[in-house]
Amino acid sequence: MNATEIDTVAWAIVRLLSLPSEQLDRYANKHVYISSALVSQPEIFDAIKKVTKTTDSDWHISHASVDDRVNEGRKKLADENPMGAVDLVYGYGMKAGFGADYKALDNEVLGLKTQSVEDIVQRALN
Repeated sequence: MNATEIDTVAWAIVRLLSLPSEQLDRYANKHVYISSALVSQPEIFDAIKKVTKTTDSDWHISHASVDDRVNEGRKKLADENPMGAVDLVYGYGMKAGFGADYKALDNEVLGLKTQSVEDIVQRALN
């Protein structure tokens, strides 16, 4: 999925609103797609372990399929547990063909660079 840091979102807004009107018109009533990095859950976990100098044995690791998370989310919501929404967002965000894997980004137009997952994790943990 594409992940975007909040400062990248801020820069995207500033740069979008700074575009000449003829370029800005292209985005009228349309989405703007930006990304700091295209990531997978294993990549994020590997980066966290590297930055924190830990190994798998330092963590309690469990596995669930995307479909299990979606089903769990639906069950929680049916039981009026609002945390089911978190499971649904996570599940659909990671599900192939459903998630936030944008093929056409507006990063270049807005002068935004992609970053390494490790750099993002390093900043997040500091």
